Amino acid sequence: MENILWRSSSNRSIGGAGLGLTISQRIIRQHGGELIAENYPEGGAIMKGRLPLDTDYQCY
Repeated sequence: MENILWRSSSNRSIGGAGLGLTISQRIIRQHGGELIAENYPEGGAIMKGRLPLDTDYQCY
């Protein structure tokens, strides 16, 4: 997963620091989850974040 979270120099014109996916990955991992990258059939990528379900959590 770490290898896909980089921005090539050719994408620098888009703007931003390119940290969004890295930050997202760290937050999701800190909560016991995972960030998954897949190819989108029409081009590009699909990012999926999965978090474990805490069955002891109570919503008030």
